[in-house]
Amino acid sequence: MSVLLLSLASPDESSLKYEVEFLLQQQWIDERLKYNNNSAYDYLNAIHHHSEVWLPDTYFIMHGDFKDPIIPVHFALRIFRNGTVNYLMRRHLILSCQGALHIFPFDDPQCSFAMESISYESSAITYVWKNDEGTLRKSPSLTTLNAYLIQNQTIPCPTKASWRGKH
Repeated sequence: MSVLLLSLASPDESSLKYEVEFLLQQQWIDERLKYNNNSAYDYLNAIHHHSEVWLPDTYFIMHGDFKDPIIPVHFALRIFRNGTVNYLMRRHLILSCQGALHIFPFDDPQCSFAMESISYESSAITYVWKNDEGTLRKSPSLTTLNAYLIQNQTIPCPTKASWRGKH
């Protein structure tokens, strides 16, 4: 997984809610989708076959609200010859952030969110962040309105972050 941050804006600073728009890229290998052909293209554009391809049902927790419908309207689905699937979707969230209101606006609020599968247990699906500097990238066209990205960090979530709780 990796994230490309498109915009970061603060619609309501008094409640520490920030709008964020990003592209979420998920990639995996599905051996059933390997193919051989002599096409000049490196991948198949499978956008019209998305209902026939297994896709992770990624759910966002520890956030505020979705700004878009839950089912992504803007997405791309590519299948490569070796069975690698690249699924890219645009998301727009309103994050509820933790900050120190008594020193606002001089605090540095932390805006966290977590992702997990809604229908698969962690024993069946594992989310792994892309292992390089590009895990969370800022778009060159990033617009910030009264908001600044000082630092980003991707870490494994503790069990308590899951909506499932402990079993």
